[in-house]
Amino acid sequence: MHEIITLQLGSQANYVGTHFWNTQESYFTYGSQEESPIDHDIHFRAGIGADGSDTYLPRAVIYDFKAGFGTLRRVNELYEVVEGGNASGNGNVWTNTPSTQTQTHTQPAIPAHPYQLALSRGLPTPRLQPSDIRYWSDYNRIYHHPRSLIQIYETELGPEQRGFDTWSAGEDLFRQLDSEDDLFDRDVRPVVEECDQMQGVQLLAGVEGGWGGFAARYVERLRDELGKTGMWVWALGEGGGGGTAVSLFFPFLQFDFSCEALGQGDRYIAWKESNRKTNIPLPNMQTARANKLVNSARALHEISPAVSMYIPLSLPSQIYSHHPWHTSAIQALTLETLTLPSRLRRSQGINAASLSELAVVLNPSDERKIAQARVQVMDVDGPRTLSALLQEWNLAPSPTAAEGDVRVFAEYDVRRARDEDEDQIRGNGHNNDDDEREGNYRRFNTPLPFPFLDSFPPLFTTTSNNQAPSSQHQQPTDTQDPSQQATLSLLATLSITSATSTWLKSLERVARTRVAAEEREELVNGLMEIGEAYRAGFEGDEEAEWDL
Repeated sequence: MHEIITLQLGSQANYVGTHFWNTQESYFTYGSQEESPIDHDIHFRAGIGADGSDTYLPRAVIYDFKAGFGTLRRVNELYEVVEGGNASGNGNVWTNTPSTQTQTHTQPAIPAHPYQLALSRGLPTPRLQPSDIRYWSDYNRIYHHPRSLIQIYETELGPEQRGFDTWSAGEDLFRQLDSEDDLFDRDVRPVVEECDQMQGVQLLAGVEGGWGGFAARYVERLRDELGKTGMWVWALGEGGGGGTAVSLFFPFLQFDFSCEALGQGDRYIAWKESNRKTNIPLPNMQTARANKLVNSARALHEISPAVSMYIPLSLPSQIYSHHPWHTSAIQALTLETLTLPSRLRRSQGINAASLSELAVVLNPSDERKIAQARVQVMDVDGPRTLSALLQEWNLAPSPTAAEGDVRVFAEYDVRRARDEDEDQIRGNGHNNDDDEREGNYRRFNTPLPFPFLDSFPPLFTTTSNNQAPSSQHQQPTDTQDPSQQATLSLLATLSITSATSTWLKSLERVARTRVAAEEREELVNGLMEIGEAYRAGFEGDEEAEWDL
């Protein structure tokens, strides 16, 4: 069945993952409805509930601190027994022995979210607003197997790990938990053993804090256990506080986040990077920012060589004042579209491809594993990049390089369009003649548009199934028919380009000044070595590329 197992590490990954799973659930068809082009067995597993009924739940392993789960119960309505019993009613799987050390922690009850109450009662759901969202579970629409939800108690953290914002805190937490209960054997192996022909693992993790260190050690363990199994890592940049502002176009380092948005008023200093004047906050903000960049550099250095593809996914810095419900939605929209070929039914022909096949398109020589994502959104006036929409909302970063300066080694795009949008997508501004492309290239087409669910923020709104999106400033009216599911036509592209060399060079500069001497040489040399593969290859640029 070519199954894919999903690992989500931390709150940011779970905000993105919740949007992803809600979208997958929306593709289910029932009764006389036309068969979905999605092969649901790839991401979902069949099982048996506590009452003997059939269940169909995500092949996922989800980690977060206990407080991050909100009102989401580990034991949901489908299961009655987890600890000390067979949670799945399924014989020899999902029956791991719990830790022999049992501790009871009691916290005040969290009020149920109105959205969740409406779902459980089968009532119309209320319209969500950012102020309504307290946890990623508030807009969750699906059940998870109890063994999929791994709750980490904050008491597991030592005094030096409080805040969980350092690389070492994540590494230490992984080693501590893994020494108590072998995490792979307890949490991942049961899911692997249920697969008939696993095509790969996709791992989502925020890499700018402690979860980056946690992810690095987890990837190391996964590679040891799974051998050459395909592994895609989506390295998520944080919102709301100056994370690595990696554009959805190319992951250039951006030193232009707004001090005012972070509550610092106009107190900043000017710095010039890559021939552009940008704003750097005061030293305390600058230090926090640099620490996140160092964590991003460590993640890239330690994780990318061990995986099939490493995709940084962050947002322009000016969007950081937005709620994580918003920022994660854009990241999820991009991730979900770029991986769509891996879950299409094989009856879809050339438009279906496994994760391994997609990796071969991008990285046939296994030398370049760092890819850049971008997405274009279609509207009535023709294609507009998501970045252009953000520019309209005054949220896009400053230009970082002329497009002609970037060499594309390989890329594929996924075009999901309603029939009436197909002509607009063909005029998207990309080179439509595949033979003229310099590197490897493959195109995937599907008439399956992206579904806008009531759990998705109103970044774009529509009034019918066939109307293109408008901006957030045009709020939908309360008289709209809720049975009309809004959809969106998209063009998403994943590329291997020489822009990665520029990004690595910027991270290397930060590492030189921010990393302790005992670690600095290995990290800096490692970034330089990785960057060698992404140089544009133009004569005379070798000496200028890196400050040796």
